[in-house]
Amino acid sequence: MITLTPETAEIVRRTVVDVHRRWSEFVSLEDLESEAYVWWHGPGQQYLETYLTEDENHVRLRRSIWRWCARFAEQEKAQKSGYQPGDQLNYTPAVVVGILPIALDPDGVPGGGQHHEGPSPKGNLAEGGTVLAVLMDVRRALDYTPEEDIQFLSLVADFHGDWDRVATYTQTLPDSCRRRHARVIQRMCRWLNGMPTDREERKTA
Repeated sequence: MITLTPETAEIVRRTVVDVHRRWSEFVSLEDLESEAYVWWHGPGQQYLETYLTEDENHVRLRRSIWRWCARFAEQEKAQKSGYQPGDQLNYTPAVVVGILPIALDPDGVPGGGQHHEGPSPKGNLAEGGTVLAVLMDVRRALDYTPEEDIQFLSLVADFHGDWDRVATYTQTLPDSCRRRHARVIQRMCRWLNGMPTDREERKTA
């Protein structure tokens, strides 16, 4: 059995702290630490030899601990909020992009002004299963998005996805703008789906 060393124990601790930061209202740090050790001494044993030797930052190790603890945190949230984790919408880039013009507008509301309601979720019963729930979630994700990325998303929305105009304004190439936009949206989806973002992974590195 691969046991914890002071170095790996610190990796576990920092990862658990980041998970707790997101779900602190629903689960204790102590319970998350216990879950992390359950993973380490249980299902994690079959992966640890690879994870501990493949790269010095242990990215896959931290990601696996994060996901295991995040699933437990979501179960605790579900129990305290009165819904099933499976009821939650799995956020895709299409869903996020569809609601972004409204989310970026402080006064934007579903169905208001010139905006349509955007994508209709299959059902997020934790928040009522409405487009308004998606809007609130995406706005929460924007709170964790760097300001420069928010400005870029706003620019793309203002130009209605016209990459030539965005490229001219930013003095870059259309393909570069498309790729940057896709990266920002993917990071938002990771956050919304309870997965560690690049920024959170760097914190635990």
